[in-house]
Amino acid sequence: MELPELASELREVLVSAMTDPEDHVRTTALRAAPILYPDSEELATALTRFGEREENAELLSFVLHSAQGLDPKMVDELVQGLSASRSGGPAVPDLIEGSDESELHELARVWAAVHIELFAVLPDSRCADTLRSWYTDPTEHRIQFEAAMSVMRSRLSFERTASERAKFMELVAVAASTLSERLRAPSVDAAVIKAADQLVTELYFASGAYESSSYPERPTDEQRAAWYLQAKPILRAMTSSFHPRTAYDLLQILQSLVDVDPPEVFDAISDCVVGSPALRYETLGVATVVEIVGQYLAFHRATVLHDPIRLNQLRQILETFADAGWPEALHLSYSLNDAFR
Repeated sequence: MELPELASELREVLVSAMTDPEDHVRTTALRAAPILYPDSEELATALTRFGEREENAELLSFVLHSAQGLDPKMVDELVQGLSASRSGGPAVPDLIEGSDESELHELARVWAAVHIELFAVLPDSRCADTLRSWYTDPTEHRIQFEAAMSVMRSRLSFERTASERAKFMELVAVAASTLSERLRAPSVDAAVIKAADQLVTELYFASGAYESSSYPERPTDEQRAAWYLQAKPILRAMTSSFHPRTAYDLLQILQSLVDVDPPEVFDAISDCVVGSPALRYETLGVATVVEIVGQYLAFHRATVLHDPIRLNQLRQILETFADAGWPEALHLSYSLNDAFR
């Protein structure tokens, strides 16, 4: 049998295997697809056909993985096919947003990664437009937004150059603006709180504020300053996050940036503490605030003590924790009585 005929027969077997009821058979077919379809257009067509019929979330993730290396426009078309109603089940976005089940987390992550990559290399693609819609309304697309923030962490990292980060920081700024407005509403939906927490958490890791043996790299002064310049509007917007866990992460980011811009960072810290009343009851919260106050008094004393407005802000910060009964804050408050007169 000639090689072309053999290849044709193998493709027929592959097409049949792609509809087999057994998951492991369909998995094998997917693994073989790039070999039996060396032509990119044929592979894209085969993957689209498979994805249209597939109901297993893990195999849908595999489809997206298998599309890596294809021309971005082909990947964009593939994703659009999976975004429509499918014979194998709901459109992938509906499948992801319709459940918080753990088996869909990987699909959400890969789905987000594909959109982010196309946003980077093909900004006029439909995937790029879809990603923008997640950040324009992060609560409407909460699960996809949270997955995208998680995947985007490395793109926002202090280790990237400012130009590499720019378009992603701009995207996050859009989400931060939307969330900030909704966090200030009289009634705040849980989806808003969760989306805000995810955004701040990823910035916490991207900023270099997190210290751990698993994250040994520390930002240089230049990297920290460049990162702050781009993140500043986002951080200010997120000071409206009143949930204590979110506020605590934000405080740690701001603490790491004190030396970059002492006055502006202090204003953000003040807004964060005053805007999160529940933070006063958190042990880690008071410890961080006391450290920050000590940092200002030791190295940036004039910033807070020679400015009447910031001096009053400092007193409010300490009184917030002192009123909750924390002796550390109470001691600092007493020691500054002369400065408050």
